[in-house]
Amino acid sequence: MKKITLFATRYILPILVILFMSLPSSAAAQNQKDDLEALRVAFITKELKLTSDESQKFWPIYNEYLKELSKLRKDAAGDDSGDDVAYQQDKLNLRKKYTDKLKAVIPDTKVNELPKAEKEFKKWLLEKISNSK
Repeated sequence: MKKITLFATRYILPILVILFMSLPSSAAAQNQKDDLEALRVAFITKELKLTSDESQKFWPIYNEYLKELSKLRKDAAGDDSGDDVAYQQDKLNLRKKYTDKLKAVIPDTKVNELPKAEKEFKKWLLEKISNSK
């Protein structure tokens, strides 16, 4: 298992980074979205040190969470009431719901590291974008 993780860390992630950075500017938005998704999966998998078994259980739940979060954001953007407190509470409730689901399939320590990994990915991605300009 360590060999697979080491292989992914040394070879797959850099290849994905190069692939993403070499996309032509005229590439279709869907291809860019797919490539970005692959980078996110590789980065978070590496940061959380997920095993292949953990990954198979983690990603369907996490992707479901992202879909619900996206829907929540869209609903809040379309809501003219401007009730940010209600949005933040709904977001927190969603996070709690999925934290419990994730703790059922991966160790608590890895679930607790997820917000940090998400922030690190965003930071890393912004650095890559700013360096490519």
